[in-house]
Amino acid sequence: MKIKEYKNVLRTKKLKAQLQKILKIHKDMRYCYFWTSPRSSERACYDKARSNELQFIVNGDKYEIDQWTSSRSKYIKYRLEVYVNGDKKNVSAIKKLLKVKQ
Repeated sequence: MKIKEYKNVLRTKKLKAQLQKILKIHKDMRYCYFWTSPRSSERACYDKARSNELQFIVNGDKYEIDQWTSSRSKYIKYRLEVYVNGDKKNVSAIKKLLKVKQ
């Protein structure tokens, strides 16, 4: 997979929209381990809608974002991993790209 390179995230509508979606899902899901999962027929759809994988380069820095949701019969697991140049970071790296106040 070819990794796209960007100079300014705020001027790229598609990437900006993807990053905002990741932040919205993170805000909604970060404490979800204790939630009751959806019905079995809805689980696959639920997981797919809340999972993302994204790789891109901004100003020479390589970003790898993996957002993962897994529903089981009794619980929901959620994880967000952000890597910048191979170093693990937290959600603030995405917020910094979008210049969102933390």
